[in-house]
Amino acid sequence: MIAVDTNIVVRLLTQDDEQQYNKSLKLFQDEDIFIPDTVILETEWVLRFAYKFKPVEICTAFKNLFGLPNVHISNASLMAEVLQWHENGLDFADALHLAQSQNCSALYTFDDKFVKMQLYAQNIFTFGQARNLANLSVWEFQQILGEQNIDRHYNETDLAEDISTIQTGAW
Repeated sequence: MIAVDTNIVVRLLTQDDEQQYNKSLKLFQDEDIFIPDTVILETEWVLRFAYKFKPVEICTAFKNLFGLPNVHISNASLMAEVLQWHENGLDFADALHLAQSQNCSALYTFDDKFVKMQLYAQNIFTFGQARNLANLSVWEFQQILGEQNIDRHYNETDLAEDISTIQTGAW
């Protein structure tokens, strides 16, 4: 088994350099391949920033790659969870941090907004709960949801909270 670096994976997925793509393809055709978590994380970043891949495109590419019979990663079920969370709107790195921290009693961060956004994205907190805990206005919270590509879910509880907010003028 061999391990590969980010540039090998990126060349395979983007096919942007024909010579390097062909070398990468040959490796993936001929070898058993291990892809470390750090390479997966860096590959996501490169695909997102340098190649402007959308989360669904990144997840599709990774699922296809990780589904190859000769490709091995450190924890396939954990990575499946990361990909699902990323498709649902979590930042990839944040999803990986959360997934790898599941067996810990807590995940400490100075980024309170990160925690609240992730709990909202996973439908654990309502919009109002997450917004209040993050100490953000409705508009600030909406803006961050948009920046992080987190879909807005809206249910009866959210509607009741919105009505209450309007009635009290607390928005």
